[in-house]
Amino acid sequence: MREHQLQTNAIVTFFFRSWPAAEFEASVTKAARTKTLTRVIEGTNVLAEGTVLGGAHRPKPEGGNLFGLMLRFDSMRDAQAAATRIRHDPDTEMRRREEEMRRSFDDRNTWR
Repeated sequence: MREHQLQTNAIVTFFFRSWPAAEFEASVTKAARTKTLTRVIEGTNVLAEGTVLGGAHRPKPEGGNLFGLMLRFDSMRDAQAAATRIRHDPDTEMRRREEEMRRSFDDRNTWR
């Protein structure tokens, strides 16, 4: 075996809130076949960049499925950084904090 064949790659699966099934199938098939470098973007933030290995889906509690991408990264460090950015996206974090503050404010006003 050649040295480059012994490299281990890291894989992270990203699920998306909304992605129509037909669009998902076409996008994943094309990206996996062409080995295109793919970016996961939230607003203007690039959260991850990797090669698509395939698609993934899981059932939603309320019915239907969530669809996602399995992305390959060149190193475990890159994969961990991408997963952290997805979990801690600044825009998403800001919206979550604003919502918590709003709820807290509403709760305080309810009890007066």
